This record gives sequence, C-alpha cells and structure tokens, in this order.
Amino acid sequence: MKQRERHSDIVTRFLEELMHDKRFCYVKNGVYNAQKAFIISSVLKYCIRRRSSGHMSEAETIRNFKILNKFLDEKIEIKWQNGKFNIIVDGIVKGFVS
Repeated sequence: MKQRERHSDIVTRFLEELMHDKRFCYVKNGVYNAQKAFIISSVLKYCIRRRSSGHMSEAETIRNFKILNKFLDEKIEIKWQNGKFNIIVDGIVKGFVS
C-alpha cells in the first residue's frame, strides 16, 4: 500500500494544482465547466496504474503532465485508442503513449 501511495503522490500534487487552473475548470453563471476533465482524469488514472505496477518512471509521469498542459493550452488533442492515448497535432497523430 505504501508503494502505491508513493507512486500516486506525484499525480496527487499535479491534480491539486490542476483544481486551481482556470484552463481545467472554471465557473460561469454559477455552473462549473470542466470540458477536458474526462480525458485528464483518464490520463491521471493511467499514470497511477502504470506507476503502481512499476511500468512508468517519475520522468515519464512528468512528461505526461507536460502533455496534459499542452492539451489544456489547446496546442494538441488527446484521443484514447486501444488502451493508449494518442497525441494529435494539427489533425495528425504524432505519437502515442502506451
């Protein structure tokens, strides 16, 4: 259990910062808007699962966070396909993370 907690700490810190990020979630007319929440949640769960199983290093996790920041900045798109997420730039699949 300690190992899993340690692996999720970096994800938890990212998530805590994300909750204050207006690119992720904002309130308009009393309604919370988080249009990208599903994809971001999926990537974070993916990172926790991979780190817990020893298949993702901290450096790889941080790289995925940088990808999420580009997604929030609308510089890239992220699409799920066959358990992997694809990175799409200008409509072209540039790579995937497995």
